[in-house]
Amino acid sequence: MSGKIPQIVEALADKVCLKQDVYSNTLELFAKIKAAVKLITAEIHADDGYDHSKVTVEMLDVSQFEFQLKIGSDLIAFIMQTNVFAFPSSHDIFKQKYIKQNKERAYFGQVMIYNFLADSIKYNRVQDVGYLIERIFVNIDNHFYVEGLSNLNYAHLDVSKNELTDEHLRDLIDDAILLSINTDLVMSTFTENFKLTIEQKQINRSVTLGTKLGFQMSKERKSPPIQQLGIRK
Repeated sequence: MSGKIPQIVEALADKVCLKQDVYSNTLELFAKIKAAVKLITAEIHADDGYDHSKVTVEMLDVSQFEFQLKIGSDLIAFIMQTNVFAFPSSHDIFKQKYIKQNKERAYFGQVMIYNFLADSIKYNRVQDVGYLIERIFVNIDNHFYVEGLSNLNYAHLDVSKNELTDEHLRDLIDDAILLSINTDLVMSTFTENFKLTIEQKQINRSVTLGTKLGFQMSKERKSPPIQQLGIRK
């Protein structure tokens, strides 16, 4: 037997078991997000101001690790990453005492929230893109950490205090939905649409041209602003 077998077994006991526990917490987080979105959908339908004849609001199951909320012309995709990651040692999160005390707390699972045009999915416009609105991380202690676009109003700095309550989670989801609805599409210039390849024409055919061909998100930039550590400056 190799002399390194005990080291391998120890690594399995420590690192692999840690990641399995974080993965379990991520599954729980994803289930809670799904339940919250289901409740939000029901509350919208029950509100007197909601016009059922003009606006569609419905949840769509895609797979074990993805579901979608179709809300008007937007489709918000909630996607759970099945792997567990450690933040790089240069990340600001390592400045926090809570992480310094136990490096295992720097391993996180994540759920990503993307905004697509509903028509992009409906018409299978494969060249259209979605935009990452927010991603929610959870660690071994069931504490959360959030990154999102800078115009989301986060106030969660200290991960040691960020216990994953239903109230916190609902607030994060509500903000992501509101941002998706309130982000307008901006028509691209004539010059940007001047050329159209045969492939693009065949893909789109009689369907309205997609995001990169006809319009873009009004918040779109070369590099979308990211709000680190959930602090609004």
